[in-house]
Amino acid sequence: MPGRRTKIVATVGPASDPPAVLQGLFEAGADMARVGLAHGPIETTIDRIARIRAAADAVGRPVGVMADLPGPKVRTAPFAEDGVVLPPGASVHLVEGGSGDHSTAAVIGVQLAGALSALRPGDRIALGDGGVALVVADEPAAGTVLASVISGGILRGRPGVSLPDDRIALRSPTDDDLRML
Repeated sequence: MPGRRTKIVATVGPASDPPAVLQGLFEAGADMARVGLAHGPIETTIDRIARIRAAADAVGRPVGVMADLPGPKVRTAPFAEDGVVLPPGASVHLVEGGSGDHSTAAVIGVQLAGALSALRPGDRIALGDGGVALVVADEPAAGTVLASVISGGILRGRPGVSLPDDRIALRSPTDDDLRML
């Protein structure tokens, strides 16, 4: 494609692992393969990169590989297996939670020491994929923060917690990121 200035990045995962699928992506114009390192063992990713390189050789053109590092993760303490429903308008307390704690619809443990003390009224917090959103109602007190649910939903497992990044210091790259590199 002479004169093309746009580059195409294809995210590669289990569904695109077969050599014919990878070759098809590269023949269709993908210039780079993105591999995510947040899920699965590093050995799987190393094998995937070898398959990418073999498919690029098979189509006779260079294809870059971009590794997406997981970065720091803030998670809740685990919810019950069936999960909980947080309806809009509900109040919930956020507390610093250790790995042995559990979250409920009334109390959610946040597994990052000191994070809650940096929150201020009006701050927004997203849980999981962002479908559940909270707004901080009061100043933190004694390791707990009261929040209101502004966008409700179901929470299961240990969903991620997105906090205001201008006051919450997370070190990146993490030790795991450096090991994976």
